[in-house]
Amino acid sequence: MKKIIRMCMLTLLSLITIHGVANAGGIQGRAARRGEVIENVLIYAYKDFGTGLKEGWVNVSEPTKVDGTYKLELPAGKYYLVARGAKSGGVELAEGDYYCYYSGAPVDVADDTFKNVGFNIIKVPKTLEDKKDKRSGVYGNITFEDKMLEKVYLFVYKSAENDFKGPPDYYFAAAKGKYKMRLPLGEYYLLARKRKKGGMFGPMEREDYFNYFYGNPVKVEKGVFKGGDIECITRLDMLEKAIDGASPRGITAQLTDSAGKPLKDLYLLVYTDPKMTGRPEYVSSRSDEDGKIFVELNRPGKYFLIARARLGGPAFEGEYYTKYSKNESSVTLSIKSMYKEVDFQVTKFKPVEIK
Repeated sequence: MKKIIRMCMLTLLSLITIHGVANAGGIQGRAARRGEVIENVLIYAYKDFGTGLKEGWVNVSEPTKVDGTYKLELPAGKYYLVARGAKSGGVELAEGDYYCYYSGAPVDVADDTFKNVGFNIIKVPKTLEDKKDKRSGVYGNITFEDKMLEKVYLFVYKSAENDFKGPPDYYFAAAKGKYKMRLPLGEYYLLARKRKKGGMFGPMEREDYFNYFYGNPVKVEKGVFKGGDIECITRLDMLEKAIDGASPRGITAQLTDSAGKPLKDLYLLVYTDPKMTGRPEYVSSRSDEDGKIFVELNRPGKYFLIARARLGGPAFEGEYYTKYSKNESSVTLSIKSMYKEVDFQVTKFKPVEIK
């Protein structure tokens, strides 16, 4: 009898976990296009980009409601998110279908809370015909709300392994929004980015322009320029925030100089390895007018921080660049205490003189 009861309890617990009754977490929000809510859009969650997001999703939401809202339960972890409203009912997109790749991906989901994630929807543009040529590559237009987007970059990646962070394999500066770019034969991922504050690199911030080409990966073949128009969206204000009333999780750093003056427009790089080399686990947006930065973290552990004025490459003389050195040079988050505030004094980098 005890064995039967134990088996029943295990079955009940497994059902609760599967259906998300206990420790439910995930994402929720709204889909809209140019300020108008969109219904009947599905939100797909993926663990990686392996097939250009055309298959391999972990879970998919119910269609967005008449007010554009949705809710999607997910186990704890990092996810890439795509909104689709295909008239065919599948994932293959055609002209006029609704689409959005979430610019804040990957999103870090915790077990027991929901994040608000908004989708800024576009309509898939008309397919461009491939052009025969002696050379091979890609061509097209980059737009925003039906107008050519000037001074925008086309980033081309050969692999999705690094989440399209950091330098691309190839890039094209589209001064007037048009691009035509020679590429070796192979498959590529195309992304368009334009940062309001300028520059090629860094996290996408509020009101920056961005999109991941809906037809990725693009196969470049011999003697053909593959066509692809990319309509950009702007990153929304309400992104990746926990639901109202939920406690924040992560680190808020107050960045100041040696005189206590707040430092604006610095980045916070977060590592789990005390060596703090290579690619960081997280990169913040820039610090605000008060020198504050918040980085959301959903996993307990020790985190090692670097504050600096730019991204990529070694520090150079005169750049604001400092490793956090208090409390054993790390900030510890635990299950009981998943939020910390730290004061972080940042100085200008001076190279070590070799005598």
